Amino acid sequence: GAVALAGFSHARDSIARQFGKVVETPRLMREAFPPTPRTAARTPVVLQCTAQAAVDGKASKRTFLKFDGEALLLGPNEQGLEAAAALGGATVQLREENTIVVSEWRAQASRCVEITLNSSEEANLWSAALRGAAARLPPPPARIRELREQVADQGLLISDLKGMLIRTREKMEKVKADRGVLECKLGLMREESEDSEDD
Repeated sequence: GAVALAGFSHARDSIARQFGKVVETPRLMREAFPPTPRTAARTPVVLQCTAQAAVDGKASKRTFLKFDGEALLLGPNEQGLEAAAALGGATVQLREENTIVVSEWRAQASRCVEITLNSSEEANLWSAALRGAAARLPPPPARIRELREQVADQGLLISDLKGMLIRTREKMEKVKADRGVLECKLGLMREESEDSEDD
């Protein structure tokens, strides 16, 4: 009887150890998406207001204006915004007290956007944000290459994550199979233990 009980205890501990391995699975998301210099999160300045705007000399009525950190967008309202100028490599000039002129990168079909804001303070705020983006962001061709590289990097990370999930699923299936075997052994040991106690 004592031998059977000892075997029963050993088998129970084996199951606990097996399932401990499942609980301690890798933190997949954190390992699969480590921060890199190129993909590290940026927190761009986002500005929006209503102002007077002109695109390539064509003035419009007061327009909803938004800067999303990379581009200047114009539209009749927030839902109807369209990109008016990319800031990468652009030239940003502050004219008079409250007028800003943004000229896109010269190597492409250049677009000029002139916006007249409500005050000099607002113009200074927008001018600083737009100039910062123009200095920080590469010209459009380089920015497109950078974005394509980011997409490729994300594709590799997703592929790695799928591989990790497959390996984890295979491990869990093996543990499940091992559990079935151990449960059978436990059942036999329990029966032997009960028969020994009856004797």
